[in-house]
Amino acid sequence: MPSLIVLEGDQQGRVIELGEKAVTIGRDPGNDLVVSGAEISRRHTVIEWAYGVYFVRDLRSDNGTYVNGVSVGRALLLDRDEIRIGSTRLMFVEEVTAGDVPPLRTVAVLERSEASEDFFIDAATEVAPKAAEPATDDLQQAYDRLKTLYALLRPEGDPRDSERRIESALALVRDSIEADRLTLIERDPATPDDYCVRHMVTASGVSSRNRIAISRTVFAYVEQERKPFFCSNPQADQRVGESASLRQSGIRSVLCVPLAAGDRVVGFLYADNFVSREPFGKEALDFVAAVGALVGVWLRESRGMSAAAAPSAGAVLAPVGRHTFVTQNARVKEILEVVHKVARSDTTFLITGESGTGKELIARMAHLASPRARGPFVCVNCAALPDTLLESELFGHEKGAFTGSVASRAGRFEAARGGTIFLDEIGDIPPAAQAKVLRVLQEREIERLGGNRPIAVDVRVIAATNKNLAEEIRAGRFREDLFYRLHVIQIELPPLRERLDDLPALAEFFIQSVRDEVHSPVRRASREALDVLGRYGWPGNVRELRNVIERAVVLGSEEAIWPDDLPPEVRGVVAPPALAPSGVTAATDESQTVRSLAECEREHILRVLNHTGWNKKRAAEILRISRSALYEKIATYSLEGP
Repeated sequence: MPSLIVLEGDQQGRVIELGEKAVTIGRDPGNDLVVSGAEISRRHTVIEWAYGVYFVRDLRSDNGTYVNGVSVGRALLLDRDEIRIGSTRLMFVEEVTAGDVPPLRTVAVLERSEASEDFFIDAATEVAPKAAEPATDDLQQAYDRLKTLYALLRPEGDPRDSERRIESALALVRDSIEADRLTLIERDPATPDDYCVRHMVTASGVSSRNRIAISRTVFAYVEQERKPFFCSNPQADQRVGESASLRQSGIRSVLCVPLAAGDRVVGFLYADNFVSREPFGKEALDFVAAVGALVGVWLRESRGMSAAAAPSAGAVLAPVGRHTFVTQNARVKEILEVVHKVARSDTTFLITGESGTGKELIARMAHLASPRARGPFVCVNCAALPDTLLESELFGHEKGAFTGSVASRAGRFEAARGGTIFLDEIGDIPPAAQAKVLRVLQEREIERLGGNRPIAVDVRVIAATNKNLAEEIRAGRFREDLFYRLHVIQIELPPLRERLDDLPALAEFFIQSVRDEVHSPVRRASREALDVLGRYGWPGNVRELRNVIERAVVLGSEEAIWPDDLPPEVRGVVAPPALAPSGVTAATDESQTVRSLAECEREHILRVLNHTGWNKKRAAEILRISRSALYEKIATYSLEGP
């Protein structure tokens, strides 16, 4: 837990645990930490929490506050920074260790004293000039800004919370460049002016409700030139000298940097001073431009998340790490409820369904909702590994176990210790590996290849397959005892053709996810395009749908996706040959009555597919072949559905 340790002074050895409440330090008994000495002011300094990080701020003391030997007005605190006021030395630490605390250690959990109310002024209000704060040299300023960038880059909380990261960045940047106001302006075609103010942070004593306008001339210039801008005297700068808002408001210094998404400007960071007389410098501009690169990325992420929240009413958007499971289908919603119930235990379960239905997403969802969420999630595609490497990958090997094994290596089960291992396409693993997986499920231990000692593994096992394991057991290709170990709970995901009510929500979600990445004008799918998508059979399920939508967004030049933007196989533009009642193409001359076996097979398969409405499962049953064989023949004969 972040803490403040008194290294030297009256209360040497005291440890103060920090929270979100401010900690005041000084001679006055009302302070949270009372220190004595003629060089200490009654209220000398304060430790503040803001946006996930801590700052030290000097309260206009007579003798100053020093961080790592440098006098500061306000400074970001990083782990093991040393603070000195008078003869008292303190250290800020992220976590307290025994070696950090000098003798006579005491621990105090602080309660914040009554907070003062924020003070707001209107733009016209006279503001007394601030007392001069201790000057810092260029090196210290660069160091402080580097610390700010470090704080912004640290992974804090939910990585998808772009909105909070943007707010943190603006507050930290405004403090660093000492701007009266820092504003995030976002391009928004839905507004009358094409722009909107998304966030604004102001200095203490400056109201966010002031009437000083933001100069459109400045960010229009930045958008046109595609480069950062600053000036210390806007009234005399020829680039913006005609701006009425700058002339009338008395803005004394302004800077603006573009936020880019590829070759498009999606917003601006705009800072100005109208109370402070201190102008911005080139160093401040460079620093804001560096932070702007980060904010631009977060802004695109945030726009993608907020736009994705707009699919059809009733749609469920379940976040799964960097991905999202989208559905409004009643059957799938019930499946998600079961997943969340199962996630709370360590029960092994089996996910079945065709390729592309989202089996890995369901496995990740169960992991993230489980007590093992802080542990690793290790995904193994069993079908992608040759039989000769599969056992080594899963269970590891000892040095010398086989030719080329020059060192011992842990396998995926060991890598997943404390977390979850997801065995995708488990129906494809060979019998020898099946026996070892069964032992893991029964004994919770493995043996590496070439080893002779058991290694305990604390993992949860989730398996998935697109095969019918009952048929595999009857054919002797899958162990029955392993099947029952995996089949404690089975979750069967329906193919996309059985949840077509999800098509509009999925299509809209994929459009919003892709459009900003590829700088496309596409915003929606037309009703005509959705009708075409609904008639297609979707052998690749949701994965295929995403690919189709991504293609349409990349190639699209209008606001909507139209049928012509979809691939030919989805549109069904290649008409099948006309079939006579017998199922053979009508002949017009004697030479066409003699046909090859391949031609006859093609026509028969096409007739069966049309008869079943391109339901490949039913077609495969009628043809007495496997679905994988049917898919191969469809590809071989270039068959296309309606």
